[in-house]
Amino acid sequence: MPVDLAVILLNFRTRKMTVDCLSTLAGEMEPGMRVVVVDNDSGDGSADEIEVALHERGWSGWASVLRSPGNRGFAAGNNLGIRSIEAAAYLLLNSDTLVLPGALRSLREAMRLHPEAGIIGSGLLTGGGDPDHSCFRIPAPPSELIRGANTGFVTRLLRRYDPILPHTDQPFEPDWVGFACVLVRGEVVRTVGLLDDGFFMYFEDVDYCRRAAAKGWKVLYWPAAKVVHLQGASSKVTGDSGWRRRAPRYFYEARSRYYAKFYGRIGLWLANLLWSLGRLVALPRELLGRPPSTREHEATDIWTNAANPMSTTQATPLPRPVPRQEGGEDPAPSHDAPLPTGSTNANPGGIGLFQLIAEDYRTHDRKLLEPGFVAIAVHRLGNARMSVRFKPLRAPLTVAYVYLFTVVNWLWGIDLSYTVKLGRRVRIWHHGGMVLGARAIGNDVHIRHNTTLGILSRSDPSGKPIIGNRVDIGVGACVLGPVTIGDDSIIGANSLVIRHVPSGSVVMGVPARQASLRMESPGSPVGPGAGT
Repeated sequence: MPVDLAVILLNFRTRKMTVDCLSTLAGEMEPGMRVVVVDNDSGDGSADEIEVALHERGWSGWASVLRSPGNRGFAAGNNLGIRSIEAAAYLLLNSDTLVLPGALRSLREAMRLHPEAGIIGSGLLTGGGDPDHSCFRIPAPPSELIRGANTGFVTRLLRRYDPILPHTDQPFEPDWVGFACVLVRGEVVRTVGLLDDGFFMYFEDVDYCRRAAAKGWKVLYWPAAKVVHLQGASSKVTGDSGWRRRAPRYFYEARSRYYAKFYGRIGLWLANLLWSLGRLVALPRELLGRPPSTREHEATDIWTNAANPMSTTQATPLPRPVPRQEGGEDPAPSHDAPLPTGSTNANPGGIGLFQLIAEDYRTHDRKLLEPGFVAIAVHRLGNARMSVRFKPLRAPLTVAYVYLFTVVNWLWGIDLSYTVKLGRRVRIWHHGGMVLGARAIGNDVHIRHNTTLGILSRSDPSGKPIIGNRVDIGVGACVLGPVTIGDDSIIGANSLVIRHVPSGSVVMGVPARQASLRMESPGSPVGPGAGT
């Protein structure tokens, strides 16, 4: 039989939060209300544990568990719940919410008072009791310029495109509301249809509000109905602890789908280019020390599905940075591995391009025109462009990289190819030409003036050195051939190194010989005959 209100509560591996949410609903249930908990194929026993809680706490009279055969995302999970029950209205509710007393009654009163409103969003509070943004303007390509720049004058200049609306305690009609807690009339579902399950997660809310508006329905914000939203605890993307982390692939797939759906493929590309332009506005301030405002790898991830934006891989994750060893350092490279071909982005993982360049800028004493800094910035660009898989979009970046690399080489004689795996906080001191043709250069390395890193013989073009972490290479030093310079070593001025250097060593001379041992590292080949 049809019900007055069906609450669709979506669970994916958040059984404790789901039960907590159900406990706040228990005091709000009235005749004609039902709760459908859709378990989105959690695979961790969530559905069973929630069913046990329903029976033990006496909730099974008004709540039930519906098991999805697979996890196809937020929109598809809610659609499954909506299809399972006929209702005059549906309340779509996140599992990371707590419904405050009177909220459901208030939303139903808003539906009665405003028959033109097809979608009604509740007032959201953070876990600390502060207002949580839930009302927005429609995002358009210029909105991406605002987001990329994150600068006051750009936001003021393009205010009509700023998605963020100021908080208010009064009801009003925004363009769209977030779907953490939203009431949707059954008539809207019948006239507009279900949520677009091509969105695995994110952007399905703005999409649905736009589709409803196109059918003549209003969107209403009703702050009297208060719900605590634990800020992305169910997704690990939108919470306070996750806003800087690299977003999953499905976030960028949804973003591409949204812009292409309403503005065409050209609109999506324009949005991406405007975001990149905004980053150029923000970069000088970040180089001066302002914290970045973007997600890790966002400069390349926004191009996800740029060639085919209406497709989706349904939650396939983006490639993650290589797991790191203790101390946050990348796994040590090996001479046994093939030489890097430059076909992938070899920039250090776990940090975005602009943040990486800002760190290099600080490493070079904040000197914007320091030759070493410019050479490393060009090197970072050369690697970052390889993350753009769509070759027509990568081509202009390749042209720019080749031009800048040539200019650096011509002006200062610094030859640092993007195929060198370069660590973080590398400092290049420059007073003359430098050839830095290594396999890899580790973190916190200082390379002094007129250094040469490269092959020992043309008969062995793959025999290039590996420089460890925290190495100081002196003025005029040459490190040649397939050798490894161990961590925490010092290479003396004008030394010629053609054999392996154990960690913690100080070597000097032609050929270089071990002068002392600075420290002993576990497993370091110290002792007689261990040096060069």
